[in-house]
Amino acid sequence: MKKMLVIIIAIIVVILIGLGVWFWNVTVEIGTADGTTNPPSDEISFPPVLQRTDAGGEIVPAATSATKVSPAPAQKTPAITSAASIIPQDARADITIAKFVFTPSPLTIRKGTTVVWTNKDDAMHTVSSDSGLFSSGSIIKGNSYSFTFEKTGTFPYTCGFHLGMQGVVEVIE
Repeated sequence: MKKMLVIIIAIIVVILIGLGVWFWNVTVEIGTADGTTNPPSDEISFPPVLQRTDAGGEIVPAATSATKVSPAPAQKTPAITSAASIIPQDARADITIAKFVFTPSPLTIRKGTTVVWTNKDDAMHTVSSDSGLFSSGSIIKGNSYSFTFEKTGTFPYTCGFHLGMQGVVEVIE
């Protein structure tokens, strides 16, 4: 009976330690009174990944060593940064990824326009259409992803690593 009790206690301890490690890794940052967040000082290392460049859309190795990024601050709502401007057809529109925000958003473009997202953050980001129309994969600092919009409509997208990061591209005739 004592052996069974010791085994049960040992299993419970292992489960509690595992839960503690899991909770430690998925801790949500708590904001300050002025609405800002305090990002943690520790860094997370990711292995090198393949990145899509904006020149020709070919996939090339991103780096030869591991990339260190800081965890993302939590965002309450997607940032709408400015009034959208309409880009002429067959043009290029740029969206900057900086401070965990897509800028500009919303972006209104004409059908046939190529949108280029460029990551200025130290953290990796993705650009993933909510409908599955486009998905960038991981984009490290300094790299870009481009997509040409051939259909009209409203296309919301998010960062797969930081779900609070949201943007919208509106495509008109």
